[in-house]
Amino acid sequence: MKLRTCTRQDPRLLHRLTQVRQQLTADTVLLLSNPANLRYLFNYTGEAACALISREQSYLITDYRFAQQALDECANLQVVCRDREQQRLGQTIAALLPLCAAQTISQLWFEDAWIPQQTYQALRTDNASLEFSPAPDLLSRLRSVKDQTEILALRGAAEIADQALAHCVGLLQPGIREAEFALELDYQLRKLGADALSFDTIVGFGARSALPHCPPGATRLQAGDLIVVDFGAKLDGYGSDMTRSFVAGTATPRQAAMYATVL
Repeated sequence: MKLRTCTRQDPRLLHRLTQVRQQLTADTVLLLSNPANLRYLFNYTGEAACALISREQSYLITDYRFAQQALDECANLQVVCRDREQQRLGQTIAALLPLCAAQTISQLWFEDAWIPQQTYQALRTDNASLEFSPAPDLLSRLRSVKDQTEILALRGAAEIADQALAHCVGLLQPGIREAEFALELDYQLRKLGADALSFDTIVGFGARSALPHCPPGATRLQAGDLIVVDFGAKLDGYGSDMTRSFVAGTATPRQAAMYATVL
């Protein structure tokens, strides 16, 4: 186990971390495994990591593949590089507990939706003296109130999606395949600055537009078809999600009524 301190400090992230720490007791540590929460608190975007947080200390535990990325991205914590061949996660946590607080740690809160049963059992075996409890819903409550940086990211993600669709909508002419349109839309999302897609783009023509999550296929657009497009862009970890419906040509009275009902 190698311990290195992140040199970068971020007041905005530190404020979030302080809010979490204030909800911990002096003898409790919080184990975070949800990637979204790791990004929210520390700006970590990699894989294979978890964070151990006490009222006094914060550690990001990862392995050699992501240690440098963590040091480059993260703020307000120390990075622990674990040798997965020599040390189990539970053993790493046991070694860190004496560093977490001046007093003995007796309780560990964990995110029960993000820890496999096998990992959970191994953690308990290596830390038999601890009381394990599912963590209260701390992060969801904090994350539900967006700060200005988050709002700007959300707006930016929505603007990217709007611009990408505006660029592509003229391609919705009879003969184009669903997959062709989806590919061009995905390309424009990335070209305009999206870090990733919010989810796999959905495109359905004609009868396939009724499928809730229609995977784009070889179906070609025909005159008079209803069209559904469901897509989104991610920017700085925040995603937009929009659904748009069209008609290839002039809507029939029934199609117009259906569209108005949905609208």
